[in-house]
Amino acid sequence: RGGGLDLVAVAAELGTLALDPSDLADVLGAIHRVACRARRDDGRVPYGEAIYFGNLTRGPAARALRSVLDSAFAHLVWASALRSFADVGKGPGVGHATHAMSKQGGALTVSILPLHAESEIESEIESDDAPAADGDKGAALRVALRAARAQLADFPERYQASHAYANALALAGFDVVADAGGADAGGAGDGGAGGGGEQIMGGVGHPGVVTLLTIRRNDDETRAALARVFTRVAEVVRMRA
Repeated sequence: RGGGLDLVAVAAELGTLALDPSDLADVLGAIHRVACRARRDDGRVPYGEAIYFGNLTRGPAARALRSVLDSAFAHLVWASALRSFADVGKGPGVGHATHAMSKQGGALTVSILPLHAESEIESEIESDDAPAADGDKGAALRVALRAARAQLADFPERYQASHAYANALALAGFDVVADAGGADAGGAGDGGAGGGGEQIMGGVGHPGVVTLLTIRRNDDETRAALARVFTRVAEVVRMRA
């Protein structure tokens, strides 16, 4: 309710096009159609964004996922089907910038959260990207990956998940703030003095649309599934009512 998506219009779009409301790709396609149409009607240029809350840079699996998102999401859905553009980036960092951008309207965000993010880094340590025979270069990469794994282990539990959900709420027009108890947390403070936890504040809303997807991990099967989903989204976007 805080964002810019008309759920009644999405349901009507599913019915008009005889799409399957239980199918992820069909629903995503309907969302893109409705949101983009609303933005163009308001004189804004819609654009897309994929945020991955995991490893999107180190090792072959990370680069393979970025390639899928670039080709299937940014190119196939946005450049080809919607005649616009999309960015692909890593969360949580990219999400902080796009929170401000989305308040101007026009951004449609797909956030992807892996449930086993640490295993992604661990699997890259002995990957083909850092073979033992590669001398100093391979050894240096393995050291860097081990350091990254150790750094991730130091983060609080569910670090990426917390950022992913907070980012999704922020992109839809809400803010998640720490509850220090009382006025410091925005005046609501039902936790009492010293009460921990978080509160959802704001709710004024802006024309932002965000979809949060969870995957088990970044592997061959998941990347193929994501490519199929976005290929279908592009097909739905091109349909004539």
